[in-house]
Amino acid sequence: LGKMCFTGKFPSQYQKIKKKPINVIICSNCELVQLGDNFNLKAKVDSLTLMDAESVEIKASETLINLMDFVVKTQDMKLTCKKDKSLYVFNADKIMKDCENTLSLETERIVVIDDVDKTRFFIKPNMFAVGNERVSLDAKAFQFVDEEKNVTMFDFFVNCSKPFESDVYDLHSLIAGCVNRGTISIGDIFDKKSRRLYKEYDKVLSGEVDPLEALDYVKHTRITRGPRAGRVRKKKVVDYEQLASSVQVAIHNKEVYIKLVGYKNLPLIGEITNNVTIKGFLTHEPERKQLKFTITSADIPATFWRKDDREFVSELFAEMMVGDTVTWDNDSTFTFHL
Repeated sequence: LGKMCFTGKFPSQYQKIKKKPINVIICSNCELVQLGDNFNLKAKVDSLTLMDAESVEIKASETLINLMDFVVKTQDMKLTCKKDKSLYVFNADKIMKDCENTLSLETERIVVIDDVDKTRFFIKPNMFAVGNERVSLDAKAFQFVDEEKNVTMFDFFVNCSKPFESDVYDLHSLIAGCVNRGTISIGDIFDKKSRRLYKEYDKVLSGEVDPLEALDYVKHTRITRGPRAGRVRKKKVVDYEQLASSVQVAIHNKEVYIKLVGYKNLPLIGEITNNVTIKGFLTHEPERKQLKFTITSADIPATFWRKDDREFVSELFAEMMVGDTVTWDNDSTFTFHL
């Protein structure tokens, strides 16, 4: 019976069973475990459903992943992927290996903890998927928090190449694919100086604290009178500063091209915006757990910025970073420590 369930090959007398997904309750309190040099996963498996002979759906809760120096946590999670159609016994290691290139993950919230750097990260994903030698993350929001401030990115999307032989459970293997070819887009980036949110982050995973609550009050209102009638005005969020919007990043063979709308508050004038373009290249050093970005040129309108263009970029990126995960090596290169 186990072989029939796991392969979908049923004799004629069992054809009625074959028409339905097979829901296998492994146990009410067991663990799915995946070990690696830099990856350790533990999760309570609620159910394993065989959709057909070649696909499996796993529903799990209380998921905890140790990824290098990061601890990744989720509550309820649904993972769907292809499996070896000849597999007819439950083998967690084999299923997780098969998932490396055919994975689709759904969860309401992800919290990442880095106690070494004292930083926290929050992801509200729409979709995370691996397939067709690509890896993609589509998120409503991606937030970085440290003891002094928080930076929130809305409508965050990244899509990178992932060679079939690369390891999806190895962060630097994924980074290598992005350095080769990838795209990133971000709708809006906000910054806030605050210590409160960091102290409450242990309540984010359970839903007791919504780290996006203050930003949910961003509203768009249509102007009905005057020369700007018909246009949309965006109400500012109290205590939040907008850093950038419409961010587009293209990466090809380590070369990077960035286009964004920058925001700047000027004395007596207030907030102004302008288009900014940045070019540079990436250097990936997995043995040192580092990713470096070197700026080669930047195009900043003179009315927007009268100093050195690279200085503007360095200040902009510094505002977007939290903790000591990112450091500046000089006036044109900064390093991600991963």
